[in-house]
Amino acid sequence: MTNRLFFLAAGLALGAFLAGACAHRVPARPPITVPTGPPAVGSLRVRVDQRVEIIAIEEYVAGCVAAELGSLDLTPPAAVRARDVQAILCRSYGAASVGRHAAEGFDVCSTTHCQIYRPVPATVIGRLSREAAARTAGQVLLFAGRPVQPAYHADCGGHTTTPGEVWGGDSPPFLVSAPDHACPRRPAWHLEVTLVRLAEVLRTSTGIAVDGPLREVAVDRRDSSGRAAWIRLTGRQPLVVRGTDFRAAVARGLGPSSLPSTLFDLVQRGGTVRFEGHGNGHGVGLCEAGLIARAARGDSPEAILAHYFPGTLIAPR
Repeated sequence: MTNRLFFLAAGLALGAFLAGACAHRVPARPPITVPTGPPAVGSLRVRVDQRVEIIAIEEYVAGCVAAELGSLDLTPPAAVRARDVQAILCRSYGAASVGRHAAEGFDVCSTTHCQIYRPVPATVIGRLSREAAARTAGQVLLFAGRPVQPAYHADCGGHTTTPGEVWGGDSPPFLVSAPDHACPRRPAWHLEVTLVRLAEVLRTSTGIAVDGPLREVAVDRRDSSGRAAWIRLTGRQPLVVRGTDFRAAVARGLGPSSLPSTLFDLVQRGGTVRFEGHGNGHGVGLCEAGLIARAARGDSPEAILAHYFPGTLIAPR
C-alpha cells in the first residue's frame, strides 16, 4: 500500500495551489545535516530541528497526529473518529509534499511551515496515535485521482476561507469559503498595542515599513469569510498590506499568540489600537475545533472530510 501511496504522489501538480502558503516569509535556516541517497520506499525525509531523518510514512503520520491533536476531551469512539480524520490529513499532506524541499535535501519540515511532526511519545497519546495510523494505513484524500495538500488550522471562528483570499493566487475547488456551524464560537481574544509599538514591529518586516509616524490602522477590505484580507496603514502616505502578512509581522514582533487570526475588528482610540477577534490560524481547509465537535456528535471520518474538502474522495486501503 505504501508503494501505491507514493506512486499517487509522484508528479503531483495540485500541491502548487498551496505553495504560496508555505513559501511565505520563511526565516533563514542554519545549516542542517542531510542523509545521502534517496529516501526509502514508503518514507519521507523530514527535517527535525537541525537534522534530516528518513521516517517511515506511518511513523510520520503517528507523530503528526500526536503533535496536532494531543489529548482529546472526547468519548473513546469520538476520539477515534477525530484521530482517524487527522491521520488521513497528515498522510495526504505527506504524500502531496514529496520533494517539496528538494533543493534543501528533504521533503517536509516538522514545523507549521509544513505540518507539525514530533517523534511519537511513549505515552497513551503516542499509542492512540499509532492506532489511528494503523486503522487508516494507506488512506489518502484524493481530488481528480491525486493526493491533495489538505490545509488545516486550529479554529476557523465559525467560517472557513480560501487560500486565494489568504495568500493570493488561485484556489483549488476543494478548498472553499463556507460557514462552519459545528465550530464552537469561543470567547473573543483581544490585543491592545500602541501605534508607536506597532510601527516599530512592522518595520522589522520587509515591505511593511510605514512612511513616517503611523497615524491610523484600518481594515481596507474583508474577504468572503469576514477576515481582514487587506490592512491600510497610514503614515505620510497610506500603505495597504495583505492581512496575513500583517498578522505574521505582529506575531513575530509580539509573540505567536498575539494576533491569532485575521478574523478581527479593530478600534483606534488616540495612540492605541485594539484588535478583537475569533479563531486561531489561517482559516483555510479543515477546522480542528470543528473536527472535534463533529466527531463528538457522531459524524463519520468520511462525512467530516467531505464537509471540509468537497469533491474529494478517500483512497481505498
